[in-house]
Amino acid sequence: QPYEQYFSEMEPAIDQVLPPAHWAGSDDGASKASVLSCSRSAIITPLCIRTAKVEDHDNLVAVFDAQSEVVTEIYGEYFIAELIESQNEDNKALVAEVDGRAVGLMCMTSDVDTNVLAQCFLLDPYDNLLKPNYMNRIREHAAEIFGGNEDAKLCALGDYMQVAIASIDLETLLQSVLRQAGEERRFTAVAFLGQLQLQEFSDELGEVLQDFENRVMTLLWQHNFLERRHEANTLIEADKVRDCMQTFMSLDINARRAIADEALAKWDEVSEILQHTKDAMAESDMNATGEGDGADGEDGESAEGPAGPTVIETVVYLRALLAEEEGPFSFDFLMKLTMVLHWWGDVDISSPISELPEDGFRSALLRLRHSEEGLFVGHPNSPTWLANLPPHAKDVFCINMMCLDQAYQTQAQDFMLPAFSLYPEKDYCIITQPHTAPNTPLLNAFSIVPPRPENTFGHVLYLVHRAALLGPPKIRYITSADLEFIPPLIENFQQNTQNEVMEQLEKFIVEPEASATSNGFAENTELHSFVAEFDEQVVGLLMLQIPPAHEVDMLRCCYHLDDYLLVEHHESCENKGHTRLLHCVINPLFQKFARRLQQAALRVMGRTVLFTEMDLQTSASPIFKELLQVAPRRPAQLKKILRQPPKVACFANIEKEPPTEEDLREEERQKLLRDGSRTKALSIVTKKLLSETKIPVNARIVVVGASDCGLSFIESLLSIPHLLFNSLTLLAPGGLEYHHAQHLPLVAGTAAYSHNELRRIMLELRVRVLDSRMVQIDRQQKCCVLQDGALLPYDYLIVAAGPPGGVFFS
Repeated sequence: QPYEQYFSEMEPAIDQVLPPAHWAGSDDGASKASVLSCSRSAIITPLCIRTAKVEDHDNLVAVFDAQSEVVTEIYGEYFIAELIESQNEDNKALVAEVDGRAVGLMCMTSDVDTNVLAQCFLLDPYDNLLKPNYMNRIREHAAEIFGGNEDAKLCALGDYMQVAIASIDLETLLQSVLRQAGEERRFTAVAFLGQLQLQEFSDELGEVLQDFENRVMTLLWQHNFLERRHEANTLIEADKVRDCMQTFMSLDINARRAIADEALAKWDEVSEILQHTKDAMAESDMNATGEGDGADGEDGESAEGPAGPTVIETVVYLRALLAEEEGPFSFDFLMKLTMVLHWWGDVDISSPISELPEDGFRSALLRLRHSEEGLFVGHPNSPTWLANLPPHAKDVFCINMMCLDQAYQTQAQDFMLPAFSLYPEKDYCIITQPHTAPNTPLLNAFSIVPPRPENTFGHVLYLVHRAALLGPPKIRYITSADLEFIPPLIENFQQNTQNEVMEQLEKFIVEPEASATSNGFAENTELHSFVAEFDEQVVGLLMLQIPPAHEVDMLRCCYHLDDYLLVEHHESCENKGHTRLLHCVINPLFQKFARRLQQAALRVMGRTVLFTEMDLQTSASPIFKELLQVAPRRPAQLKKILRQPPKVACFANIEKEPPTEEDLREEERQKLLRDGSRTKALSIVTKKLLSETKIPVNARIVVVGASDCGLSFIESLLSIPHLLFNSLTLLAPGGLEYHHAQHLPLVAGTAAYSHNELRRIMLELRVRVLDSRMVQIDRQQKCCVLQDGALLPYDYLIVAAGPPGGVFFS
């Protein structure tokens, strides 16, 4: 048969395989069961991905024009060639080639504004797209600030100076001073100071550098530390200022560590020179005071006490270290050493008369050798929190242009691994797309990052980690060796929940080992605990429980469960094939595999339905987005005002019949329905639905008014099983309770949704509710103007304001 040339038989992982009767298509039970597999690459040849060349222009223009002519009209006819030719360390371009012809282009850049993205999206689980060691320091800094230490800093004075100098247009400043002085190359120190005083900085930077002009003059002296400090009329050459600033800006963390290492490597020579300098200065002090000064005692010793420590000026010590003075260092090295020690080593070398520390800077050099890079971060609540981080601290690159021939769209993910290879130090890749852009096969590899409530970014943010491209994690039962990896996964749980989870896991590990069957675990174990493993690391935890026999009937009584599945189709399994999801936590990098992991767990357990009841009094797990929320049943609404009993009770003395079993069951159901203390929301999904990924809908849908019509419309959207709406907004003045606060029984308002019912379908967790009022619709900009002047953009606007207030009660 034709398929045999592509498929091969898989070897069994265990010796004992299920008998053939359990396999589909087994007629007589005598044939041997087997599984055939086929690799995708054996059928579909992967695209050849290589670095883009200018010669690819002609082929790529045809691909771009076939999909959109707008790009060529805006950027010109040869913009693709210019884009490819402008590749550098930050900007890269890849081409997909088929039969020697370019059929696709992907352009990337590592110049990403992580501060803007962190202000608009919930990126903390992804370290705000920074390298983990940098983000850990920033989190510790934020904890100190929120703990009351407002003066906590992550950088030294030298880091602030570098940021301030980088923000100045030095060439324009020097030209302005030269014009005032009427010179071409020199100007006076006082004129330079005047221009420096006119420089303005941000509030956080200006607070630290209040004496910026004098600090710059200190830096100029350190550039030539053997001379005197500049006075008011001292002439300064503009070229020396440029050289000084360039030298200072080159002192990054690696350069500072290299300087400290080199100085410490020659410390034997340095310590010998330090001792000679101390001896020479002590001898000089003795000669200066004179041998006859002071009264001598009878034994010839000085009447004064022992001499104090000898004070050595730093310049004298540095001069002795020069190679011209038979020292170990050059002038350029000592110049940089002076700057590093003063600005990053907490040592005062601001003038020629600064005193030398007793250890000759050894302790300062040891601190510099193990110092961390300075990070100029603002207050965590500041809009410029992460605005000034160095480029190498960022752990992300961005795809800013992508085009692929329509015939190869399904192979777009072939670009991803070569793209990461061009940025070996970056772990994240992001794409921003308009809200109304269609989903492409490339985006199937990405996860959507949820926006912040105050988001002002006009696009949707997609993100993928390089590890997520290597395949999904594997599901297996938890073992005792996995327990040490569980606490980091559940650290965001409440402490009592963490303790309960660990106790249940330890109990599960012990009990199945005692009642293990041939497949390793007993089929009737009430609790089943799984871990998701990737590259020998635990990245997820799933805890499932087989419910009691009557649990499904109770759920059918309290919720509209029959609207979402046919319970009779799951009758073949024990307890109707249902299993309860107790806990599910997955590393955010692998969150997009959540449905696949749940399906694998159900397969191992032999179950077909997964449900969970979430207590809305506590924080809800984000896993509810992968499930379907089941609406609760509503009991019949009765009048709360009791009528007066009739004067004549004709049948008062007639004995009531004893309630039947059906009557008791119905009474129990009604009691459950009227139980106002129930605050749980039911979410459910079948194994079949888990095999179908929900299609994300990113269009911004704004519903004006929390009327019955508006709420019913939102509920209808949220109940579609194969769609995931990511941007639903409800504009409801007063919130969700104001409609039915004054309603009386058995009037028009009785049909309205109660606040408790809305919470139990998790509406407030899936819809952004704004307590505001729309006063105008701007159709050109496609936004609603709110009463406070704010603009609410939309792609689809549904006006369901309902009738004017009080129309039903007039």
